[in-house]
Amino acid sequence: MPLSETVYTSTVIPAILLVWLLSYLERILERILPEAVTRLFTPLFSILIAVPLTIMVIGPLAAAGANVVAAGYTALAVSFPALAGIIIGGAWQLFVLLGVHWGITPVILANHEQYGMDTFQVYQTIAVISQVGAALAVFLKTKKKEVRSVSFSAAITGLFGITEPAIYGVNLRFKKPFFIGIFTGAIASLVTSFFNAFSFVYTGLPGPLTIINTYSSDYPSSFWGVLIGTIIALVLPIVLVQIFGYGDDVDEETIDAPLTTAENR
Repeated sequence: MPLSETVYTSTVIPAILLVWLLSYLERILERILPEAVTRLFTPLFSILIAVPLTIMVIGPLAAAGANVVAAGYTALAVSFPALAGIIIGGAWQLFVLLGVHWGITPVILANHEQYGMDTFQVYQTIAVISQVGAALAVFLKTKKKEVRSVSFSAAITGLFGITEPAIYGVNLRFKKPFFIGIFTGAIASLVTSFFNAFSFVYTGLPGPLTIINTYSSDYPSSFWGVLIGTIIALVLPIVLVQIFGYGDDVDEETIDAPLTTAENR
């Protein structure tokens, strides 16, 4: 039997659809089966019914949906690359907060399969680097030893494409750095979109170390555009945090003020 070539690695869409199906299937089986055997046979029949349905129906439907989304995003990226950059560069970390960021993997894979390149991961990379820049900005701004330690380690982890420590440990904790990261991600992605930038190799964890995947001799401006966007994403949060603070630094200044006055006396 010919089956659809569906990739399940790092995707949540088929799992969500499968669990939704099981929520109804389990109720139906519990009504049909005798009470004496329902605990034994409900899981068994659920597997026997759900697994073939996943392989033959749910998986292909999820893959087809991903292809539709990929085609829609590609149309937006081709017609309005600046708008695509602003949306993805600014909003990507919100997907991370919701825990659904791996759900976009089939869309990226579909782009690579159909076109051999993808712009989504370009802006995804910039968004990641912006949060790294925001955590680094807090490290440079704060006077608290504990905050410096956490923000520095979070920024180092972010260099490898893992932004959760930076988001939950620093940026979202103080709120202001997180929104600065969103703003700078949108700005840096907007600038990058002017350079016809693409990612030519799929990256599971995009970040500063994976910008080499945007290099291609056929698109020489791609790498330089992402490199410029990376610099903006790292530097701009530092500048903005130095100007506007990161939130908790106001308390530090309030505490330091009386001590300074007392020392002057």
